[in-house]
Amino acid sequence: MAFRDFSTGSRPRPTRCTSASSSPATAPTPPATSAKEPIAQLVFFFDSVANTHAPLEKSAQLVLTEIQSRLKYLVEVGLGYLTLDRPARTLSGGEIARVNLTTCLGSALTHTLFVLDEPTVGLHHRDIHRLTGVMQALRDKGNTLVIVEHDEAVMREADNLIDIGPLAGEAGGHITFSGRIRPGQGHPLSAKDRKLSQSATLPYLFEGKSIPTPTSYRKSKGSLGIRQASANNIKSLSLDLPLGVFVALTGVSGSGKSTLAHPIIYNNLARHFGLTIDDEPAPANLTGLDEINGVKLIDQSPLSRTPRSTPAVLLGAFEHIRQLFALTPAARNQELTPGYFSFNSGPGRCQRCAGNGFEKVEMQFLSDLFLTCPECHGSRFTRAAQEFKLHGKSVTEVLNLTTTEALEFLSEIEPANNKQKLLLRKATFALQPLVDTGLGYLRLGQPLNTLSGGEAQRLKLCQLLTSTEGSINTLLILDEPTTGLHFVDIERLLTIFHRLVDAGYSLLVIEHQTDVIKNADHVIEIGPEAGTHGGQIIFEGTPKQLAKKKTHTGIALSESDMIRPGHEHALDVKELK
Repeated sequence: MAFRDFSTGSRPRPTRCTSASSSPATAPTPPATSAKEPIAQLVFFFDSVANTHAPLEKSAQLVLTEIQSRLKYLVEVGLGYLTLDRPARTLSGGEIARVNLTTCLGSALTHTLFVLDEPTVGLHHRDIHRLTGVMQALRDKGNTLVIVEHDEAVMREADNLIDIGPLAGEAGGHITFSGRIRPGQGHPLSAKDRKLSQSATLPYLFEGKSIPTPTSYRKSKGSLGIRQASANNIKSLSLDLPLGVFVALTGVSGSGKSTLAHPIIYNNLARHFGLTIDDEPAPANLTGLDEINGVKLIDQSPLSRTPRSTPAVLLGAFEHIRQLFALTPAARNQELTPGYFSFNSGPGRCQRCAGNGFEKVEMQFLSDLFLTCPECHGSRFTRAAQEFKLHGKSVTEVLNLTTTEALEFLSEIEPANNKQKLLLRKATFALQPLVDTGLGYLRLGQPLNTLSGGEAQRLKLCQLLTSTEGSINTLLILDEPTTGLHFVDIERLLTIFHRLVDAGYSLLVIEHQTDVIKNADHVIEIGPEAGTHGGQIIFEGTPKQLAKKKTHTGIALSESDMIRPGHEHALDVKELK
């Protein structure tokens, strides 16, 4: 989806829309630069054009109606803060999906199947009801919508719910529930069927199950001062960011959260610590820099663009596994080193495909072809290398194990000496975070360039959990880490967040998901609205304090029953230390 830049062209001229009653003297004044005005403001302008010049000629009315409807659709899906000259490459995945959705609405399609993948990404709770209204309008035109979604509000508005599980990866793929859910009618299953159900979603929707919230909050160990910061809609902002705690940065979509976190905080800190950045830091004065030793941006960018790296390689587990293979009696008899069992180098890898497992066939006018290597049949290793067994499995078979299977496999090995015992412990330590973050279904040899953005982000968190360097006084910045996550996965992710803070990290998490906000030690809300009506700090404090405020996020927290009887004891952050 691309936007045409109208900023250098002619502006809208309502006086050119002729009608019997129109008069240039009464025409509304067009915005100075229409392409640079927020879409929400343009809606009012074109509405005034329609009112001032009614009735219009048929052709002019048709054009004006199309302009009005498409702009209003963008506002309805929560994109009223965007401008028409905004480059498409700067839009988030969620924003692009919603722009495409409005394109479908404007085309007036009927009897069409629409498939939407996580349309609520980046959308605040305040705007979700607008999005569901747009989707219902599409349905009412005779269309069918299939929506992949984890947001509770969207699921409750659906006409039919299909739950796939019960777990992820090979333990999933089964329909655990399919049926209608209607507001106010209670649980869709009978008491008997409820006991047999394997659905992981229904308990959260109808059985009162919820993600536990802390009973106490950590105290800040210092602060990072930000003074006179300006970028996009943020003007001369001053803030003291608490350190040594879990901070949630929230606010309606387009309020300035990413602007504060990226060009202002991250880029300035990255420049200070000598890190490479793509864009210049936004103007800001930072104090308290001696309070932290580094900064890391944990985003959803790819970890690797080649198949050479895998989860086991990235986390260091494969190095220990290769050493275990080299300690087997057969390998020791031939005096093999751990390098022999590497698919990136060494004599044990397939020489034809250089350990890739496939061959690339370049096509001049078509997409390149990737064919399974005819010599190693995708195993990456020679037949000779696969003859060596560790507890009955070859190196190829070990790489084909899921992380959960690999941990079970390693636990079954009886160490022959202290060295083997240490290597088994190190390999287990490196792989355990994958299970803890809900990635137990990933295979040890799965290429990193095949992972989704959410999987890549969680794998970066696993790297932090297995690293012993730079964990003290480091600021981590995460943008919408719950994207694509189920309730179960969010609960796991929050446990990881608490572990990271207890290990010495400071967390700044941009998030709309209410369960994440409830688990934060400190909340910063930017608003009050989006675009030019945002960019201000409207709240700082604990989640419980925010739930009592009438801000958009405060209302969302209070509506989600933040404090529930019997749940206050569910999670104590002190127990995680």
